[in-house]
Amino acid sequence: MQRAATFLGSSIGKKVVMAVTGLVFYGFVVGHMVGNLQIYLGPEAINHYGVFLREFLHGTAIWIARGERPGLAARWPALRRFE
Repeated sequence: MQRAATFLGSSIGKKVVMAVTGLVFYGFVVGHMVGNLQIYLGPEAINHYGVFLREFLHGTAIWIARGERPGLAARWPALRRFE
């Protein structure tokens, strides 16, 4: 545990955390955009997308996507600067 704490406390560790959370946010935005663009395919396409979101991983995936943990991880290095 000490080794992980040391790595995450270093400037390189903070940059890795920022990069990974940035990729997660980028994937979320692109996925959300693709889903929302289905509105132009008609009501059946957007309804199918809504059902997919509700049922993917038995409803767990939508709560994972809504989670605040990625946001906290992205803000963590910036907040640590003030300690």
